[in-house]
Amino acid sequence: MAQTSKLESEIEIKSPAREYFKHFLDHTIHFHKVTPHDSRRVHILEGDGKSVGSITSWNYLSDDGKVLSAKAELEALDEENMSLTLRFFQGDIAQLYKYYKLNVQVIENKEKSFVKCCIEYEKVDEGVADSNMYMDAACRLVNWMDSYALQA
Repeated sequence: MAQTSKLESEIEIKSPAREYFKHFLDHTIHFHKVTPHDSRRVHILEGDGKSVGSITSWNYLSDDGKVLSAKAELEALDEENMSLTLRFFQGDIAQLYKYYKLNVQVIENKEKSFVKCCIEYEKVDEGVADSNMYMDAACRLVNWMDSYALQA
């Protein structure tokens, strides 16, 4: 029986939490400018890209430099709690995973803020590697978006 796996990471950010979340949400289609080593292009296919139900097409690079693709639906958005969920489907990611979600939450504390990334997935078979490549890319994106938000 297939089992859902989970990877989690928390990354400290220097920019104000609310400002960071706004930049993250508003600049999804510009990820390729912020993360040129990971992301090639994000296109909005349906919706505005920042409302629940919006669907985007992603072109991104694997660790070995191969251009890969996937579609993502913004499945959940809670602006008050600074969290969102993207469900990835179709394309290369669907060749590896039956189910793939990225949950992002920006958490603000008095002393510092951080971004919590959680990837939930189910492999198509046991021969598929864990989703470490995608978690590493998500952590790089968090750091680059932090630099971007600080410069804005």
